[in-house]
Amino acid sequence: MRCRASRFTTLSLWNDRGADRVSDRAIKGFDITDSNGKIECDTMRFVCNMPATPRRRSLMISLKQLTIVVIIALSVWAGAEEEDKNKEEPFAAYEGEITGKRVNVRSGPGKNFTRVLKVNKGYKVLVTGRHGEWLRIRVPDECLLWIWKDYVKLDEETNTGTVTDDNVNVRIAPKLGADVVGQVDEGSQVAVTGGEGDWYEIKPPPTTSAWVHSDYVKRVEAEE
Repeated sequence: MRCRASRFTTLSLWNDRGADRVSDRAIKGFDITDSNGKIECDTMRFVCNMPATPRRRSLMISLKQLTIVVIIALSVWAGAEEEDKNKEEPFAAYEGEITGKRVNVRSGPGKNFTRVLKVNKGYKVLVTGRHGEWLRIRVPDECLLWIWKDYVKLDEETNTGTVTDDNVNVRIAPKLGADVVGQVDEGSQVAVTGGEGDWYEIKPPPTTSAWVHSDYVKRVEAEE
């Protein structure tokens, strides 16, 4: 790499730790030759320090501003693209049938979510949505769920609970860290099947959902 300069032009010498300002006399020990006013360097990279004119300063500021705008635009675009990926596609519910053996039903659309049930070939499910390769289904009746007792008023004669608040989480296990598979609002009725500590065991409300991979579900065609 080469840089033209007068004999005593101040140079910026670059290395892995940044730039150090030196004169051409001071850098002759770094395989740099000086002949006919031209300085050549084959082993190090350096640039000539030139005074910054007002026009040059203006150009530098404009480039910095343009860089900032581009970075912001790319960040917004990336965020919008990620949000689009997370959106569920418009969907018309249909009845589906499991096509495999011991197929996992999970609490969310991915293999990293907790398995809540295993179902076999021929099992019928109500498909209510889609997220990528995963289908959202109504939680099967045999999969019992849990709700915090403080948000349920229980009628012990009928074992029916009335929810006393909005957006109450329904979980797959009787603990706060368990996955949430849906919510119920104030006034909703839940069928209580048991209890453990501060939790009621309930049948799945219609507002709860589970997930199964689309490879193991086929649409059941309506009979004419």
